Amino acid sequence: MANTGSRNQLRIDGVPVGKEIKGFKYKSGKTKSIILVAATDAPLLPFQLKKAAKRVAMGLAQTGAISHTGSGDIILAFSTANKVPRNRIHLSLEIKSVSDFWITPVYQATVEATHEAIVNALTAARTVSGRDGNTAYGIPLDQLKEIMRKYLRIGAGDYE
Repeated sequence: MANTGSRNQLRIDGVPVGKEIKGFKYKSGKTKSIILVAATDAPLLPFQLKKAAKRVAMGLAQTGAISHTGSGDIILAFSTANKVPRNRIHLSLEIKSVSDFWITPVYQATVEATHEAIVNALTAARTVSGRDGNTAYGIPLDQLKEIMRKYLRIGAGDYE
């Protein structure tokens, strides 16, 4: 769910896409929220998952979202790497973990994957109208391509 931020804040790959999009009436409204889930099979301990969740927020920030007052943003991070048997009682368990000295690539991947997931959700969204004529506009992909070309993020023949 990428229902957060406002159009004029939207940034993709550092490009102020939201300010560049033309032809859609901007309407400020209620504060919106986003739910972000980071799941990994990397063996991370709870304190490392807490740090990873902070990197999820960094990926969100790269889209220009600032988490307004009243926003109910939720971030959850979990790992599926370590399995704890539920049927047997164990005095001790062997748990694996990524060393904190080598965890930076995991954090970088978390930031990048979060930004990409939000952009994917936004570019897949379609314009919809709801109660009382409220309309949420999808990103016009033809304009997005031209904006990204203008800022030299894609070449002339890309995505044709």
